Amino acid sequence: MVVLVLVITLFVAYVAANTLAAASPAMHVFRVTGTIAFMAYGFAPILYGIWFGQPWGSVFKHVFDGVIYGLLTGAIFAWLWPAEIA
Repeated sequence: MVVLVLVITLFVAYVAANTLAAASPAMHVFRVTGTIAFMAYGFAPILYGIWFGQPWGSVFKHVFDGVIYGLLTGAIFAWLWPAEIA
């Protein structure tokens, strides 16, 4: 799981670095990076429910975990995003 988190975070950082300016507001950084992270963590379990017959209760729990991971990832990126250099 740690490797998965690191790989997803690497891709979130790549997309954020290429789409957001260094002085972007923290809320904008949070929204963009949190959305990307949620898509990575939260969309995959839906496929298991559709194609592999995983119970939908379990799928919704995994999607909820994806929401939490997305919020945490977005918050960390917003906190550590570089501010405007004077």
